Amino acid sequence: MVREIFSPLYGEDGNLIYPAMQPGSEILAAEKLYAGKPFSYSESWFKYVVYDPSWDAAHFNIHDAAVAEALNPSNIRTWPDNLFDFQHKGGKMIIFHGGQDNQITSFNTERFYNFLSRGMQASSYELDAFIRFFRVPGMFHCNSGPGGWVIGQGGGASAAGVPFASANNVLAALVQWVENGTGVEDIVGTKFVNDSVNLGVAFQHRHCK
Repeated sequence: MVREIFSPLYGEDGNLIYPAMQPGSEILAAEKLYAGKPFSYSESWFKYVVYDPSWDAAHFNIHDAAVAEALNPSNIRTWPDNLFDFQHKGGKMIIFHGGQDNQITSFNTERFYNFLSRGMQASSYELDAFIRFFRVPGMFHCNSGPGGWVIGQGGGASAAGVPFASANNVLAALVQWVENGTGVEDIVGTKFVNDSVNLGVAFQHRHCK
């Protein structure tokens, strides 16, 4: 079971469906994703979109993934192989992913970035002109975790605890890039004591693109 969780999932045709979960995810994933029952979002998708309410998740097999892929309801497949229009219109994008995400493996964002690189026949240096990808080690699903996860995301108290400056805040970094044309090379992540701004900073960590 452990080997299955930390191994990629391949389809009937041998192509990759989904990368492995990254080590560290189990700390929170044990509460839901690895809890011995179907993940609720996935179960609902197969019951109410792909098949019907009688579908039993206990009988899931790899062919079900092929059925869902072929159905592609409402053109839900959302991975473009290029963002030329977005780039030509002057668009800028900063993407980040927590290295201990307990719901979506961080390896999938890396996969998307590499997919885009191949589709646009662009190196990382060339992609830097409009899209930059930051890994945030020690961050769970979008926020929290043992690492320097506060980079201004999501608003709230934690975001208010760091300066609204490109060096510390991902939104400020994006504003600077769009308005001044200067993209950031790194963002300083902050970890507050017990994740409480009032208790002060435990440490900071520089996340590089």
